[in-house]
Amino acid sequence: MIEVNYNDSTDDQPIVTCDVVAGLCNLSPRRIQQLADEGHIPRPVRDHYPLWASIQGYVKFLQSRVGGKKGSSDEQAERTRLTAAKADLAELERERRVGELMLAEVVRKQDFAIARILRNNLQSIADRVAPMVAAETDAGKVHDLINTEVAQSLESAITAMAAEEVDDATLDITRRTAAEQLAESTASEDDADQ
Repeated sequence: MIEVNYNDSTDDQPIVTCDVVAGLCNLSPRRIQQLADEGHIPRPVRDHYPLWASIQGYVKFLQSRVGGKKGSSDEQAERTRLTAAKADLAELERERRVGELMLAEVVRKQDFAIARILRNNLQSIADRVAPMVAAETDAGKVHDLINTEVAQSLESAITAMAAEEVDDATLDITRRTAAEQLAESTASEDDADQ
């Protein structure tokens, strides 16, 4: 049972002990003293607290904490927004890196296509040059024919490397150049023989 001393009351407010206020607020007596020290409830007079002012002070304290939690929920919302923004940035970074890996795969395919062009061009030099070399008796002209054909094969590979995309039509670039050179060489030989 709560003991209320009405004789010491001021302004029709009962004066009670710390234990009574603690029991009504469902707190420990020590917490009531802390609240008084912090200024949330009135300080005791001769170890007695004004009942209504203490209860009102405690309710205001709780209301300010709830109001403070609104700020905390705003802070929490801000943290959530920041976390979401960081997650978005991380996702963009991941997509960029995946894009780089995809680009690396494209580059590998292009390098393979260019190597294939170079291999095909170099392997076909003998087939393209053999008829011209067989007809020549001058070693200097044979050397020039072979050297020119190798240079054209390498030039077509360099041209393919500079292109953004390598297509199958590029594979025959040297064959067309070699055919044109063979036609020119044959025409110049015919002119020399006449």
